[in-house]
Amino acid sequence: MGWSRRVVALVGILGGLLPVALLGAPSTSAAASSSAIAAAPVDPFVVDRPRFEPTDGSPLGVAGFGEFRGVIELTRSGAGISVVNHVSLDDYLRGISEVPVSWPLEAQKAQAIAARTYALYELGRKVNASYKAAGADICATDACQVYAGLTKERRAGSEAWSAAVDQTSGQVLIYNGAPIAAKYSSSNGGQTVSGGQPYLRATDDPDDRYSPLNRWRANYPLADVSRVVGFAPETTSIRRGGDEIIASTTDADGTTTEQRMAAADFRSRINNGFSTPAGLPLPVPSVRFDAGVADGVVFIDGRGWGHGIGLSQYGALGKSLRGLKAPDILAAYYAGLRPVAVPNDRFPQRVRVALALGRSDATVTNATGSFRIVDADGRVIAHRAKGAWSARPAPDGRVRLVPPGDQAVPPTASLASTEPAIPRPGSPFTARLSLDGPSAITRLTLVRPDGTATELDGPKLRTPGPVAVRLSAAATPAPGPYRIDVERDAGGGRVVTTGVPLQLDAPPTPDETPATALASVTRPLDVEGDGDTPNRGLFEGLATVLLVAVVVAGAFWVGRRPGIQLH
Repeated sequence: MGWSRRVVALVGILGGLLPVALLGAPSTSAAASSSAIAAAPVDPFVVDRPRFEPTDGSPLGVAGFGEFRGVIELTRSGAGISVVNHVSLDDYLRGISEVPVSWPLEAQKAQAIAARTYALYELGRKVNASYKAAGADICATDACQVYAGLTKERRAGSEAWSAAVDQTSGQVLIYNGAPIAAKYSSSNGGQTVSGGQPYLRATDDPDDRYSPLNRWRANYPLADVSRVVGFAPETTSIRRGGDEIIASTTDADGTTTEQRMAAADFRSRINNGFSTPAGLPLPVPSVRFDAGVADGVVFIDGRGWGHGIGLSQYGALGKSLRGLKAPDILAAYYAGLRPVAVPNDRFPQRVRVALALGRSDATVTNATGSFRIVDADGRVIAHRAKGAWSARPAPDGRVRLVPPGDQAVPPTASLASTEPAIPRPGSPFTARLSLDGPSAITRLTLVRPDGTATELDGPKLRTPGPVAVRLSAAATPAPGPYRIDVERDAGGGRVVTTGVPLQLDAPPTPDETPATALASVTRPLDVEGDGDTPNRGLFEGLATVLLVAVVVAGAFWVGRRPGIQLH
């Protein structure tokens, strides 16, 4: 072939390559070339009784209620959602709010034993209550025992209450082989109230005098009391007779008319109809009161705060100040019963506390750690969740979870880079993958051109981020298209397998012709390319060819000049 024909051939080759060089050689990104197969239910976040379980021991938060140890479960209660905290018995006791932490240790120990006994009594009690219907053992209000979780553990001086719980661990009040209904209240006004059990007797309690509510008085206008309670506007007198309140009205002719109401109902209506006066916790703190009228004002003289059954907390304070120990304090209120040590294996592992009932929504958070979410059947919905997950009632009677945006997307994988940038068969190299979306159980498998496969990394929980996969020379012995299959299971049926391609070409041999070399460097190499940047090898190859073409063309041009011969 003459020089002119050689140049024409080279120019033809260059003409075909220059547009590729200028416009960008085809570069296959992992996202564009990956084959993804997703098998997920229509809505993986509609579940029955989702449970939030800390994966690192950090507390869980419930918006509007605080932070809690243990597990948070969401259940359906009618048209709403109930929030139940599953917590160990002693952690539950640490979170209750009952007596000041400044009180003597023996008074706090007596309270801890009474609270533990009452909780165990509630666990075994079958009663038609809304918190029982929600799957809880006990409520978190003063209808059971006031429970506030870590809020109480974090108050100043809480170490004293925790010490009382720890030092009495396993101690319970037992009657006929079972925990008693160890009821207690703030103050009994000097005498306990019979509770209908042999161990809940009416007993004088002079130590209750330490209570600021051992005696109290409240005054309300007669006209307002008659209106709020429902007595006749013309009522002239109000008095107590046994368990009733008697209102009297005298007509102009001297005829007296009486209206009667249970004292408990009278108290309830006053408490709901009047603001709480200064110095009192309620308009009428207890049902132990007398009433009368003077100068158009109803005066109510009462004793104690609460139902007055069992232990008086202020009475326990008084007894501890007199030097009594916790067992003696308890015996004074529960007909001589003293605490006994019960082996731990006889206690339930968890107490289920109803934090909220029948809410339109609920939000569970973890500010410092992560948590796993499982449904009622133990099926994992999220392996390692973070942030705030909200919940609403689903139409089918289950719960609809709404995860944060970065955890609602499918788990994916892509190739970030390789080291070296152009991997060759028979040589070790590292493939750096990028895992996106939620944390997922991840399995990595290398698939070779002949279809054989080797598992690189078995099922392992991986968080989003980079993963370096080191491939040995023996793993990739021949040129051709390889693939790393990345199977990711994020829970709830969200399983996605992504095939990340790797093209391994043999390096060009020294005896290859220019055309063959050109064909070699233009083969696509799946590195970090995003579809806009040509491969570096292509630029180097084109530069070499262009240089050869310029030299050849220059020689040809010089050879055509008069007096110059090419040999």
